[in-house]
Amino acid sequence: LFQLLDCDGSQELDAEEFVCGCMRLKGGARSIDLALLATEHRKSIKTLMDIILETREDLAFRIEEVSKSERPSFCSSVY
Repeated sequence: LFQLLDCDGSQELDAEEFVCGCMRLKGGARSIDLALLATEHRKSIKTLMDIILETREDLAFRIEEVSKSERPSFCSSVY
């Protein structure tokens, strides 16, 4: 329940966040189910973005390493 109320993921609840979270969950089980689904979706998106950024950095590093190894030997002293 805490995770559903903690909209900004700060691991803290202020009064406004608590009240807004409770209002969002007002209603039957469907409201809670949808809020839980939205929370899980946000976490999944963040995890995917982290993976994408790591992959991008790793790929850039590997491209740089390959481009260094493909330079002619007479150019190695220049770089």
